[in-house]
Amino acid sequence: MMNRMGGVNEIDELSTPYALTADQMAAYQQNGYVKLKDVFSPALLATYGAQITRVVQERNTQHLPLAERGTYAKAFLQITNLWEHDAKV
Repeated sequence: MMNRMGGVNEIDELSTPYALTADQMAAYQQNGYVKLKDVFSPALLATYGAQITRVVQERNTQHLPLAERGTYAKAFLQITNLWEHDAKV
């Protein structure tokens, strides 16, 4: 398993293969998902987290206070296709 926690730039980090163990592949086959650790560095996650948050806030059309929203609108904020509005996302 590769840990990319060093001085790797963003493009390199995103395009570097992540090796899976036989156990990880078996878990995926059995469960339909697998939890992977250290796929991306904390710095990369922080960068994309901030970018995604910014784009979501810009695209949010829900401006009612929570008290005035229905149950679904209180629980979820749905904004789709963020990549169409921001190249980095």
